[in-house]
Amino acid sequence: MITGSSGMIGTRLFEKLIEEDYNVVGVDKVFNRWNETLNKKTVLCDLLIDKKISKLPKTDMIIHFAANARVFDLVKNPSLALDNIKSTFNILNFVRKKDIPLIFASSNEVYGNNLQNEKVSEESVKINEIHNPYAASKMACEILINSFNKMYGVDFEIIRLSNVYGMY
Repeated sequence: MITGSSGMIGTRLFEKLIEEDYNVVGVDKVFNRWNETLNKKTVLCDLLIDKKISKLPKTDMIIHFAANARVFDLVKNPSLALDNIKSTFNILNFVRKKDIPLIFASSNEVYGNNLQNEKVSEESVKINEIHNPYAASKMACEILINSFNKMYGVDFEIIRLSNVYGMY
């Protein structure tokens, strides 16, 4: 299952998994505008509403791409950062209850702005280097995921995407 399946990255992953013959379902709050054939395999769901998430179909993994991802939008309207945290929290509760592994799409924004030409590592992430609400929301989500792993055994992987571009 791919959350944010109607976004740029989610759309392309959705297409590739279908091409590879995976049984995949998309989840988004809107239908796909780039590839309408994906809408037949998409469940409309607002991830901010916990009761709607509990009705999602059974799956063996969730790839969580859903987010307000335009940094400038979150600078103008910081409350969008709370949506990122709330939707991730709701997905974490879902995977915890269903014992489903999670792949979370984070961002290189968690490294901050002071890494000019440096190699980065896990130790490169410093809270005092977070400079915008988007980065703060991604960092908060990573912390939540780690806590759900320690408290409830949620299996996860975090990928940190950087300068994403593509056909959509």
